[in-house]
Amino acid sequence: MLRYTVKRILSLIPVVFIISIMLFGLTKLMPGDPAKLMVQGGRPETYDARVEAARKSLGLDQDVVTQYVKWMGNLAHGDLGVSSTYQTEVKNVVAEPLKNTVFLNFFVLIFSLGISILVGIRSAVKKGSFFDQFWQVFSLIGMSVPTFFVGLCLIFIFAFKLGWLPSFGMPEQGLSTGAYITSWFRHLILPVTTLTVIQLAGTMRYVRNAMLEVLSQDFIRTARSKGLSQKVIVYSHAFRNALIPVVTIVITQIGMLFSGSMITETVFQWNGLGFILLKGLQKRDLWLVVSMNLFYVVIYLISNFIADITYALVDPRVKLD
Repeated sequence: MLRYTVKRILSLIPVVFIISIMLFGLTKLMPGDPAKLMVQGGRPETYDARVEAARKSLGLDQDVVTQYVKWMGNLAHGDLGVSSTYQTEVKNVVAEPLKNTVFLNFFVLIFSLGISILVGIRSAVKKGSFFDQFWQVFSLIGMSVPTFFVGLCLIFIFAFKLGWLPSFGMPEQGLSTGAYITSWFRHLILPVTTLTVIQLAGTMRYVRNAMLEVLSQDFIRTARSKGLSQKVIVYSHAFRNALIPVVTIVITQIGMLFSGSMITETVFQWNGLGFILLKGLQKRDLWLVVSMNLFYVVIYLISNFIADITYALVDPRVKLD
């Protein structure tokens, strides 16, 4: 295990290096000049000088290779560069949105995994029943409907028609502690529900199919012939083996804690990483966009690495070389 872990970590280094070059190159190909977007207003006669000063402050006055080398060197020291949109360091820009994204997706992860595991197991056990058919239809609808449509429907029903919940935005500032926490949860309900519906649809179907495959195995028939209870067969024998293919999707969703949900955060104006990244793309914010995309790549690679390790922990038959 230790040998495999070290080998995988070392193999990730050239992957990150190659992807960083691709990301940097693609970001540089985006139309627009961050320096010009950074300099707006002011006296027309000083415009060119201000643009040149902005380009120099962003490090864009050097050639592409030098910019990349300096960017990677700064990354090694925790410096993500300066945002042309917010005119401050990128790490300061993403600090608050990162917290908001983790907070949002933590609840989505808990609800989507908890519900999907329970529903998936029951659907597999009661295959063909009304319960199973209902959730099969739900999963098809959930996987087919766009995320923004689900969000807009929830806003229309619970914010505009019923007036129960805020339609978008973040909690108000200046409130007492209790009122602020209440406002946080009121603003969280609709985006959490939107993401939970979308993720639940696919995860539940995945759990159901994994359980159906395991329940058809010979060792399950043997367990039934020994007179074991249905609960013991399903949760002690079948579900443990069904966990093996489910691990992939579970680890992926854990990675999403940090990746943000651009569409949902934009619909609800939730100040998360996805929302900030979209604004950065619109403003051609070079260092913000490329640093956040590289962050997503690293999260994805780490998630896959953890999934591989988890396979061996869940199933002793899996050998890591």
